[in-house]
Amino acid sequence: MLSPLALKAAIFSALLLLAVSNWLFAVVFVLVSFYLYFRPSLNGSQFILSFLVLLATSLLIVLLVNGQWSLVISLFFGFLFFLLLGVKNLIFVNRQPFYYLFNGLLLLVIFIFFFWAGNSHLFFIKYLSVFFAIAFLSRDRWLFKFCQKESDCLWNGVSDSPAPLGNYSFAHQFPQCGWLGPVNCHNFTGFHCSPF
Repeated sequence: MLSPLALKAAIFSALLLLAVSNWLFAVVFVLVSFYLYFRPSLNGSQFILSFLVLLATSLLIVLLVNGQWSLVISLFFGFLFFLLLGVKNLIFVNRQPFYYLFNGLLLLVIFIFFFWAGNSHLFFIKYLSVFFAIAFLSRDRWLFKFCQKESDCLWNGVSDSPAPLGNYSFAHQFPQCGWLGPVNCHNFTGFHCSPF
């Protein structure tokens, strides 16, 4: 089961490395990455934001670094793609630590690149991009933490859990609820934020 996953990660890394040389390879990289992510389509919508942040971050960093350390960076992002596919396709038995590893490493790379880039003429775009990347990854992490059963998740469309669906929609509108934890979230909002 891990060998097809490793092959997909190797293809991701190789195409990311080639994306440095030509814009056509960058387009091929994006299209093939979407194909590899949605094949199979199991849990495709659940982790789509994490995938989009990974795709944008990897392409941006490899294009800006342009040559030096490109091989190491593309192998690293291939490893992150491997982790994401393993979590998405239910390959790993205990998925939560692997997703937290993926999420933490991707956030670390985003912060390193953010401070490494320094002040640039794209000041507003850089800050806005980092804000949305952190918001998307935090949302996915919060949902993954509290929606382990298929019936508990908002993207499933229905909720059979004892906690009403309104609790999840409130947490989507105010992502701070996910960072506060279930006990503080209950004190802060009056909602029961955890389906456990």
